[in-house]
Amino acid sequence: MVSPASISPQIDFAVQAGILDYFVQSAKKYGIPVSILLAIASRESGIGTDPTYLANNFTGGDGHGRGIMQIDDRWHIFAKITAPNDDQANILYGAEYLKNLLNQFPYNKQAAIAAYNAGPGNVRYVLGIGQHPDSATTGKDYSADVLKRAKVIKQLLKEKGIITTNYTVQLAALSVVGLAFYKRNEVQQWLNTI
Repeated sequence: MVSPASISPQIDFAVQAGILDYFVQSAKKYGIPVSILLAIASRESGIGTDPTYLANNFTGGDGHGRGIMQIDDRWHIFAKITAPNDDQANILYGAEYLKNLLNQFPYNKQAAIAAYNAGPGNVRYVLGIGQHPDSATTGKDYSADVLKRAKVIKQLLKEKGIITTNYTVQLAALSVVGLAFYKRNEVQQWLNTI
């Protein structure tokens, strides 16, 4: 079940691990709400906290999803040539892929999100026979679940004072884990993106 209590630790981890900025940068580059990217990562890997993901060397339970965004190595060469624990590259690629899907399904955001999980061909097929795009996805609820997570994440980011718009990271994010956590050059790089 999607709830603030289940998602809040994932957001805290993203801040503590220093990967929240990768989501913000990728969202900005591809014009995607950061809450949607985080929601996909939440569904796919618990934003890097899922025990199965961690136990399987950053791969999903079936062994094909790679990294925090679970890029499938059967369909994406990127997943075969990039280390699954390269969070920055994985998040950027996941954002690029989602943008491509949004372009393929320009009037149906749910279809694009479902295609992230099931593939665009499978989603086109179920739409063509009059079914909901989620009928092709794992759990038959992928886009609905991601959109619920995005709503919760957007609210949590506001409550925590981390993000006030889709892309703007607030300096208050540093106070969540303390400035001492960050190395000096990482802080400078992070501040340059604000």
